[in-house]
Amino acid sequence: ALFLRNHDELTLEMVTDEERDYMYRIYATDQRARINLGIRRRLAPLLHNDRARIELLNGLLLSLPGTPIIYYGDEIGMGDNIYLGDRDGVRTPMQWSADLNAGFSGANPQQLFLPVNIDPQYRFESVNVDSQERNPNSLLLWMRRLIRLRQQYPVFGNGDIEFLLPDNSRVLCFLRTDGHETILVVANLSRFAQYVELDLQKFDTWTPVELFGGMEFPPVGELPYLLTLGPHAFYWFRLTPQGPGGEAATGDLPSITSSSDWEGLFHSRHSRGLLESAMPTILSSRRWFGGKGRRIADVRITDDLTVPLGGRRLPARVLLVHVSYSHGEPETYVVPVTYLGSQEAEAFLRDHPGAGLVRVLPHGGAGLDGVICDAMAEEMFTLRLLDVLLSRRRIRSNHAELRPVTTKALKPLVEHVPDLERREWLWPALHRGEQTNTTAFYGDLLSLKLFRKSEPGINPDWELGRFLTERAGFQATPAMAGALEMRGDDGAVRTLAVLQEVVRNEGDGWTYFLHQLGGYYEQLPGVERRRLYAETLPALFTEAPPPELAEELFGAMLQNIESLAECTGDMHLALASDHSDQAMRPERFTPHYQRSLYQSIRNQLSRSMGLLRRKSGSMGPELQELAEQLLAVKPELDESLNLVKHLKVDGLRMRIHGDYHLGQVLFTGRDFAIMDFEGEPARSLTVRRLKRSPLRDVAGMLRSLDYAAEVSAADYCDRFNVRRATRDMVLHAASFWSAVAGAQFLGAYLRVTEDDLLVEDQESTAVLLRAFLIEKAAYELEYEINNRPDWVSVPVRGLIAVASSAKG
Repeated sequence: ALFLRNHDELTLEMVTDEERDYMYRIYATDQRARINLGIRRRLAPLLHNDRARIELLNGLLLSLPGTPIIYYGDEIGMGDNIYLGDRDGVRTPMQWSADLNAGFSGANPQQLFLPVNIDPQYRFESVNVDSQERNPNSLLLWMRRLIRLRQQYPVFGNGDIEFLLPDNSRVLCFLRTDGHETILVVANLSRFAQYVELDLQKFDTWTPVELFGGMEFPPVGELPYLLTLGPHAFYWFRLTPQGPGGEAATGDLPSITSSSDWEGLFHSRHSRGLLESAMPTILSSRRWFGGKGRRIADVRITDDLTVPLGGRRLPARVLLVHVSYSHGEPETYVVPVTYLGSQEAEAFLRDHPGAGLVRVLPHGGAGLDGVICDAMAEEMFTLRLLDVLLSRRRIRSNHAELRPVTTKALKPLVEHVPDLERREWLWPALHRGEQTNTTAFYGDLLSLKLFRKSEPGINPDWELGRFLTERAGFQATPAMAGALEMRGDDGAVRTLAVLQEVVRNEGDGWTYFLHQLGGYYEQLPGVERRRLYAETLPALFTEAPPPELAEELFGAMLQNIESLAECTGDMHLALASDHSDQAMRPERFTPHYQRSLYQSIRNQLSRSMGLLRRKSGSMGPELQELAEQLLAVKPELDESLNLVKHLKVDGLRMRIHGDYHLGQVLFTGRDFAIMDFEGEPARSLTVRRLKRSPLRDVAGMLRSLDYAAEVSAADYCDRFNVRRATRDMVLHAASFWSAVAGAQFLGAYLRVTEDDLLVEDQESTAVLLRAFLIEKAAYELEYEINNRPDWVSVPVRGLIAVASSAKG
């Protein structure tokens, strides 16, 4: 019936008497359900309210060519009333809610032209839009997802259809193609599980990607492609020769064709769907997109905010893009966009490579012909954001509001800038070196950081930066000048961007120490090998002064490490200084927190070690040997973690930096400035705002120092092509530096904080710090295996060193 409804050229007169009789016997055993040559029933009663069959037929309807029509109420599984005459049985009032007259009318029920449905199975109190909108598993929300998925692939409406003829006639299979996309539809029409073998030889080596979950299936080969299906199951596969992210590899911009203008592109459901269909390709090409290793199941533009640019320029728009994955939690990204005509875009993209997002082509002689670009690359947009903060004026558009919030630090930063020359002094320049966020610098005075990954709530970078600036008076961090917040119609507020002071510096701590370590390794040829190997690597908790050899080779660096440690301790003391604010007030460890801490670190270690065990066979001989050493000492690591369960901790849990490493500090030439209190962007806001032990930040910095030593050593060996014996000496020198630097950092940090924050004895502090080092190194191990296999040796050696110190 649905198939006939979708094809205007097919009528019931074309069905044979035998087929019509069969249809009546199956779907209309009650004579009252039959009318003329058809059946006057809704879909749900027609299929005996079988959810699987309802989904199957709707899936088939939306996969056929043309424009599908869904009769009102079928999207929620409404029933009918065949006791009413003619076609009135399927014309009962729409069931919007459980209120009077199903929310359809406020009139006296007796005045309605047709009565509401009161059938026990389909009555309006239980089957209505209001209740299904609140049920994530409802038929209504499933139908919305199905329609949205169809809109993302225009091939369903415009493409050709080619039926496949497998031996199993209970499985309907066909291809939808339009020259750009190829979709395979497979549907089990039986109430029993079935298998089907498909002849897909012309798609040899192509990969089917299931559209609903984004799951990649095995590639097509020379043999018939075997699929198994549950009762009334159906699949939509996208066949691609390059895998799910293949388009991004071409380096060309994705394109959409639309007759809408700039405003209609976001308000027209069809055009918006086209833009959403291009979003997976757009996102996968962005450095700040954190879901590159995950399969995208669905992308939706959930909100947009119009930002006027002035003059004849079309306004920019700030999009909130909701990304769902086949596994794991969904994410929301902030994507500000502007539009440039073809000629303007050509010149703009030459000067701003990588700023283009999607090409828009006109349809039927109407619509845009140009490129949608990342607005953060355009000076007019970033200047407008600064104007909003300086003028403190809100921007209200569509269903959202952009609100500026400033601190007392803003006025002193810009008061010396003449109003008439403000644009010249504060002309923006985009920072091109970032990955998770995007920053624009306004001269050498201010910087605006746009948070790409966004959640409702206050971002810790704004929260902690404002606290340190206005209440704690902490000087060793860029002054926080303001923030841009976005409020939706639902009242939820999210931090979009923060405005900060620009601190004059000579680069971040990572760059500084890599440069200094390069000079350290260049001194090694003049050092007697026996003297270097004779030095005992100091333990972390070492109260003795650094070895004489260390003072000779890198004494100046040790002074800067102590300065960094003291700055770190001062930061933690500042963060723990307010006991009146619930969000900032330090708290004592609890047994529950201690147990959860142990369990989370244990889970991270087990996950990382399991991954190493599975991947070690594909590593080189040297890495395999290191992996075997690490797997052999896992019992020592487990024993170190077990000590956390039985430890009596008297120290504090507090707000900390959360993602502390050398890349988060700036070297000013004499001292360090700490920045980026956002925490780990991969974690949720709730997790990033948890109160933790400050030793977690300490462990992060110790691991960063270790990374600096090993990375610079590897770089030195590559640059000078050193021999194996010399390479072993360089690696030993790296371990020597890392051990001495770590002990100096921890010693200086404890001198600043142990009377106020860390009141445990040295043994208890060592147990906690060792646990955090295991956590950090295990996380690094998982990351490096998945992203940078050449760096796996760094966390592996780090874990082996922790196990050795625990055993000692």
